[in-house]
Amino acid sequence: MYAGKERLCRYYKASGTIAAKNDNLEILDSYRDLALNRFEAGNAPMVNVVKVDIQKDEAETEIEILKEELETRKDQLRFLINDLGDVEIAVQDTLVVKFDSFDEQDFTEHPRLAMLQKKTEAYQNDELIAEKNGLPNLGVGVDYSIISKRTDANPENNGQDAIMPMVSISLPIFRKKYRAQKEEARLMAQASEQQKEAVANELRSEISMAKYQLKKSERLLELYSSQIKKSNQANKLLISGFSNANSDFQEVLQMNSDILLYKIQQVSALAQAYKAAAKLEYLQYQNSDENE
Repeated sequence: MYAGKERLCRYYKASGTIAAKNDNLEILDSYRDLALNRFEAGNAPMVNVVKVDIQKDEAETEIEILKEELETRKDQLRFLINDLGDVEIAVQDTLVVKFDSFDEQDFTEHPRLAMLQKKTEAYQNDELIAEKNGLPNLGVGVDYSIISKRTDANPENNGQDAIMPMVSISLPIFRKKYRAQKEEARLMAQASEQQKEAVANELRSEISMAKYQLKKSERLLELYSSQIKKSNQANKLLISGFSNANSDFQEVLQMNSDILLYKIQQVSALAQAYKAAAKLEYLQYQNSDENE
């Protein structure tokens, strides 16, 4: 479950970056038209058109590389579902993350801890068995004898069957062996208990880190959304200024590059948030339903 979502994150990141760069290519085309019109009107140098062409060439190359990466990500998803055929992998346009749907974990019934608890109990049981095997064995019983009635004499209780209580005791010969077995079982139970505590601490650490990554990604998404909105407003002013010969075209291109970077970072932050949420969901699901 978690492995599939992790690969889906990588696929979405590549796919989302391609989409952002494709959108940017259209923007660069409009900038090229603007720069060319200004040049033809004699109000701007031809170098502005060349600068746009340089950025377009770079963007197109990056898109081709990302498309190759995307095919690799598709193959990874196919391998995960054991499907090597030419099947189209459909991925939703965006990843949906629930940021506030994870409560504190109770590790008592976690499969990994439950398994170690059973091992501890088994060793404790072995310790009790070894202890009992090393104790003296006391036996209590009754011996019953049938006595025929005598005809040559008539003693007291003549012909009465005899009932004799019996007590037996046996001492174990290999008491040192049983003491060694008991000590070994005690130490194994102690080691299993320590391992269980170590696993519990590891689980707490994993959840703590996943929650941190989720919260961090949530804050970054808010930041990039705000930066994209404000940068778009600033870029409109720069374009307007360039059209009126009041601003440098390089500022327009730089601001557009910044916006593209924020969009790519936004895609990456969403993928990271989805991955962190998937990890938390995996641990939560494993805790309640799944048995490793």
